[in-house]
Amino acid sequence: MRYPDAIADSELMSDSDVVVTVNPYHFRPAPDDHKTISRSKGAQVRLDLIQTRPIMNLIAPMAWAGLAAWSLEKATYTNTSATSNGAATDLLTGKKRGNTKINLIAVPDLKDLDFRDPNNPDAPLNNKVILMGGSGRMALNVRAVSVNDRLQTVLDKSVQYSSIIAPFFGFATLALPALKVLTELLGAVFNHRAVIMNSMPLQVLATQDATKGPHDASSVKIVSGDYIAVPTEQTPHLQGNLDKLRVVEGWMVHQDSKTDVPVAQRAQDPLVPPVTYMSMSFTIQSLADAQKDKAKGG
Repeated sequence: MRYPDAIADSELMSDSDVVVTVNPYHFRPAPDDHKTISRSKGAQVRLDLIQTRPIMNLIAPMAWAGLAAWSLEKATYTNTSATSNGAATDLLTGKKRGNTKINLIAVPDLKDLDFRDPNNPDAPLNNKVILMGGSGRMALNVRAVSVNDRLQTVLDKSVQYSSIIAPFFGFATLALPALKVLTELLGAVFNHRAVIMNSMPLQVLATQDATKGPHDASSVKIVSGDYIAVPTEQTPHLQGNLDKLRVVEGWMVHQDSKTDVPVAQRAQDPLVPPVTYMSMSFTIQSLADAQKDKAKGG
């Protein structure tokens, strides 16, 4: 693992315009954040990727957005046994428990953030956005929320999920005015109790040309690969550990943890720093290559 500022300009795409595919993996709360979510009885994860330049003068900038929301009452629990040092950590209390099995909440798989048409689930995913000039903005927000009771009742009756995740909470490419309306609507649906992770739209640079043009001092370079987003105040926990941490199937694991156990269990090893994180992968293609794939039915 490495910080994005370690990405060299030469690693970025040389093309001017690119297509970014976003694949969310997992959200794991640290013990304190898990308590906060438990007190509010639910959580919401939202990811946005926004164009800053239109494709042409006739089309306003667009954005891809995805959201997952769940209630603890609807979440499932799994038994997690002892890990490499003979002790497991309860995410709710943060305490270690000897060699006994403990129940840990199973946070919904964030791959459900992608957009699937409920009437055509086999259709290609639409969690893509074109970044003209190789630059755009990305925002990630996680909040502890209480869900509107009436909405929960509707979802319980209409969607067969173990948590409150509905197909219409994944969104295909949206115009920015529509995204604003959507944000206002979601604000009315979910009662926000506490902020777990919060970011203003951060500039991302995916091409070498983008680094040569005007950009924010806080901009982040992105290449194809797996990423872990961590709250700024928790990043000190990672210092001195980056070279020993790996991202496997979207989980942050330690190189010294047992490899003969499921990856999700390795992620609970006390060797892994107790930070809140969301994992995701980016696949970056030149616009020309993406057009060729689409013509072939990809």
